[in-house]
Amino acid sequence: MKGLMIKDFCIIKSRRRQFILIVALAAMYIAMGMGGFAISFLSLLGGAFGLSTLSYDAKSHDGEFIFTLPCTRKQYVTEKYLFIFLMMLCGLVIGIVAGLISNLMNAGSMPLDAVPLYALGGIAGSVIMLSLMIPVVIRFGTEQSQVAVFSVIASCVIVAVILSHLIPAKIINDLMLYATLLPLPVLVMAGSVVLLIVVMISYTISISMMMRKEF
Repeated sequence: MKGLMIKDFCIIKSRRRQFILIVALAAMYIAMGMGGFAISFLSLLGGAFGLSTLSYDAKSHDGEFIFTLPCTRKQYVTEKYLFIFLMMLCGLVIGIVAGLISNLMNAGSMPLDAVPLYALGGIAGSVIMLSLMIPVVIRFGTEQSQVAVFSVIASCVIVAVILSHLIPAKIINDLMLYATLLPLPVLVMAGSVVLLIVVMISYTISISMMMRKEF
């Protein structure tokens, strides 16, 4: 697994344009005073860069060679999840630094006590999106995965809209009000449990798809 991790870091290292893009976006958000958005977006962008190694493996047919080594398909999937979420955390750190600099340069653009909330929101959104995208990329490959991801996201949006019309607005408002009254540690713990369940479901599906995949 260590060898797979080194391979993916070498792939990211060879794509210097991605780092330039992150730095450029961070500088733009600093200049525009969009510190909160930088924290949320750059965490997702970092994870997306990690996800690109899956596409690279598919394009270069690395699977034909990787699995001739002492590496199981489960280890391959496990390494991808660890690497992608590690890149997400790197993007989150860059986003937090950009947000704090933006707050210094644009006084009062983002309250300091809001930084943890933006960070938690960025982590939650990124984990859900990446957990959705990883098994789709493994199943459909590079080209078809874009259409598949769009279809899944569109389906989720449609379901959410339908549920919002079926569930009375009073119930939704009461739930939102109850959530705001809960202590932050309780919300973090509940959110962590939900995200862990999402990741484990995604991880299980990805392993199942990788086991059936032919190279």
